[in-house]
Amino acid sequence: MIKNIIFDLDGTLVNSSNDIIDCLRRAYAALGLEPTRLINDSLIGPPLKDMIKLISPESDDFQDSLLIKSFRDYYDNSGFCGTKLYTGVQDLLERCRNSDIRSFIATNKPEKSTKRLIEILNMDFFLDLVTIDNVQGFTSDKEGMFLYLIKKWSIKRDATFVIGDSASDIIAAHQVGLRSVAILNGYGDADEIKRSNPEYCLNRIDELAELIFKTGNT
Repeated sequence: MIKNIIFDLDGTLVNSSNDIIDCLRRAYAALGLEPTRLINDSLIGPPLKDMIKLISPESDDFQDSLLIKSFRDYYDNSGFCGTKLYTGVQDLLERCRNSDIRSFIATNKPEKSTKRLIEILNMDFFLDLVTIDNVQGFTSDKEGMFLYLIKKWSIKRDATFVIGDSASDIIAAHQVGLRSVAILNGYGDADEIKRSNPEYCLNRIDELAELIFKTGNT
């Protein structure tokens, strides 16, 4: 029986690409820096510092830190008007709560913007939010986040799904012995995700309810 679900956020539960892309472009423009790579949703998913390194691999650490600060200033004060829940997410989370399935978030977003986004989108369904800057005693990558949740909440691995839209989510789940469900319409490359061998592949997040509730929840 599945009793716990650990969700990725961006590209899995929410489509945040418009806000992230807009704020990245504004950050580069504000500093007078020219991106080497086109800023689009193919960049979204990794931690911000990794996205910036993809956009401008020639920039030095000082420029990267300025870009991160500029992005955070724009993003944290953006109001997240361009970020939307994917179809079916609200109903899915409500059904999980009503079925005593514990829901968690593990995201590369910082805690401040994660909490604000959860509040704006009325997503008060999660027992814990683990972010890139609030993992205590573990590494801040997804593997560390999963281990943190496992220890803190006494999570049984065989009763838990990790839901993500990138190969890195799936690989991290496997590294800590958790079963994984890949969502293919997020930001990750579908072929790369399939090569990471998730236990299940779904085209959209709204298909997850059928997997959990109509297959005996096994």
